[in-house]
Amino acid sequence: MSTAELAGPDVTVGSFRFDGATGIWRCTPASAQPGRAEAASSLTMTTAALLTLIHPADAARLQLIFGQIADRNGPLHTRFRIIDPGGVVHHITTAATARGDHTGRLIAVHGVYLDLVSAAPPMPALSDVLKDRAVIEQAKGMLMLIYRLDADQAFAVLRECSQHGNVKLRLLARQIVADFCALPRINGALAAPDAYTQLLRTAHLRATPAATKESSNPGPRHPPG
Repeated sequence: MSTAELAGPDVTVGSFRFDGATGIWRCTPASAQPGRAEAASSLTMTTAALLTLIHPADAARLQLIFGQIADRNGPLHTRFRIIDPGGVVHHITTAATARGDHTGRLIAVHGVYLDLVSAAPPMPALSDVLKDRAVIEQAKGMLMLIYRLDADQAFAVLRECSQHGNVKLRLLARQIVADFCALPRINGALAAPDAYTQLLRTAHLRATPAATKESSNPGPRHPPG
């Protein structure tokens, strides 16, 4: 049975290749291959572009595989998820052969893939996932600067406040960023740490989906001292 015959309404089967000289991946759905009447286009992208589409829970594992792929020099089987721009989750299974040279440089990869579209409700669009990550990192950075914490300590503070206030981490982070940015500076200097601490302790009271939208009031404003 050919790969084209395996494809169903929610399944795409195709082939892919990686060219080590150009660093480009090319994926060709079965419907774009000879003998199929339907028209479909090949997809081309770099490894970096591909990684931006990977489900956050699979990203670290796939990056590790990419880092070791040149040393495999043989069969390669992987499973991972991709989130498309519409927020739909694709479960990808691949079977491929990798070829590297004696220096460890990857020369080529070629194989086949099966793309099963998840029957579950679509996940938030990729842009929303990235925005959530960004605002959490921004809140962490503010805590690191104000309280002289490292990244792990700052995240621990956010997580503790989130759990204590029973508020989602992304909503709390968004509120903290809005509140901290609203504090006035005197001659360009940051406000006293106590002012930030008071906002941090009460951020969960204001961190609702409606309150944390960009168009909403970012938080209490204090008159200049």
